[in-house]
Amino acid sequence: MPERIANIGWATFFGGEFAKDVKAEQIAEAGFAIDKVGDGYLARITDNINDVADNYSHFSKRRVELKKLFPDDFFLVKDEPISL
Repeated sequence: MPERIANIGWATFFGGEFAKDVKAEQIAEAGFAIDKVGDGYLARITDNINDVADNYSHFSKRRVELKKLFPDDFFLVKDEPISL
């Protein structure tokens, strides 16, 4: 099992060892959808998966915001490829 997650997709499940670093209440307060699923959490960056294709700049900015709510070394990708 990897020690870190590469990046966050539109929806990402954080289970197992990764669940302990999820601050669900803080993530929800920041306006992200987050659901408890079993022993983990499912987080969504936006409400609409089509934002990835139709409004990538919005998706990208939201992903940057969500990543800030995790420990600095949690993700392998540190910089957002395109955040216009």
